[in-house]
Amino acid sequence: MDPSNPLAPIFAASVAVQQILEVISVAVETRFGALRMKAILGVIGFIIGIVFAYVFGLNVMAYFQVANSGGFIDKIVTALILSAGTEGTNSIVKFLKYLKEDKKVSAAETLQALRGRSAETDAGGAQSAARRTLEKMRAAAGKPAVDQASTRSTALKDISAK
Repeated sequence: MDPSNPLAPIFAASVAVQQILEVISVAVETRFGALRMKAILGVIGFIIGIVFAYVFGLNVMAYFQVANSGGFIDKIVTALILSAGTEGTNSIVKFLKYLKEDKKVSAAETLQALRGRSAETDAGGAQSAARRTLEKMRAAAGKPAVDQASTRSTALKDISAK
């Protein structure tokens, strides 16, 4: 993960929580059994996540620009993500990448649509301007206006004559 990424402190804290849980998992399993181990480690991870969230001022919702970020609910969400270890943080990173890619695709589609409209307008405008100029030149030369079908057949006759 890039250290300049605003989620880097949360990722580092989630790695720390995961490592702490790995260390104490053997003791928890020995004392309470494998059946209860996951639930107990979940509670311990949540408590460690709450402590980290308050001590280090970690706020996950602030990165999503939520209006009331930094409050109690933000600390709870941050603690839940930290208690999941790196899996929780990776889920956030994947979600943010998905949003970024979605915005890129939307922007590309919008740009393509605008280019298509622009090309249609430019081609139609240029063609009609060229036709108007041609008609003005014919009128100045004293020749009658030529319709589009007649122009095509004359061009084909000129090509076949060569």
